[in-house]
Amino acid sequence: MDVKLLICLSGFFAVTMAARQGHAYFNSTAHALKVYGHSYYNPMTGEPLQGTIDDTGRLPFATPKISFRGLPCACVDSSCGCCAGLNISAIKFDRRYCANFTYDSSQLTIDMKVMMNENEIYKTSVSARNPPPVCVPLPYVPVLDFCLRLYDLSVPEGGNLQTCIDFETRLAQSPLLVMHFNCVRVGSQGISWVKPGDAEADANGTDSATPLAVVNIQPVPTTTEVYDEVNFEVADSTESDGYAINGTTLSPEEEDKIGEHRFTG
Repeated sequence: MDVKLLICLSGFFAVTMAARQGHAYFNSTAHALKVYGHSYYNPMTGEPLQGTIDDTGRLPFATPKISFRGLPCACVDSSCGCCAGLNISAIKFDRRYCANFTYDSSQLTIDMKVMMNENEIYKTSVSARNPPPVCVPLPYVPVLDFCLRLYDLSVPEGGNLQTCIDFETRLAQSPLLVMHFNCVRVGSQGISWVKPGDAEADANGTDSATPLAVVNIQPVPTTTEVYDEVNFEVADSTESDGYAINGTTLSPEEEDKIGEHRFTG
């Protein structure tokens, strides 16, 4: 599994770097979209989303990524939840992720939880001013991280929080698959959809937010999975005589038997 994973990820990284450098751009991006262009899906219906190549990175040599759009967030009071399914068929990985966050205007903090298949795998509280991405490793895939990123974040006068939300699948800290949710404003004035850049409009005394209809997300029912809670400490990768590349001396068969109990979600 790990050898196949590294081959698949190395291929994707090579494709995206070739696209960035201009070598066989259209052929490379077409292949990346064919293999990974439906990785995110609607957790309510199971319908895959169509990704598009996004090479507008902040850095000149940023690796192109595949972007997805079209899923809503569910919000009540000062809390919101955003959910998406992630299916990387090349490595037989399929999970549903939800990120719940609550804004505390009195402390200017955001309480966040990350859920995988209805199981809590991470919980933290961060400052509402430029919080870092919250990342957890994908189970059985230590070289990949699932990240929740809040950006275009501002706290205008009046105690409201305005932010945009992304789910990111990262390889070596580089986003490869990105699910863009709509931006949202939560606080004392209720909940509203917000477009990027509306914070500047608020500073000028205008309000272009649209009232937000609450959406209840009910994921597609599946068999409940139970995991034991462990610390996320990834050992240095090694390869030895066909054993799994995960820093252990267990055989693949032995690893499969205990794998369900070494991750929290």
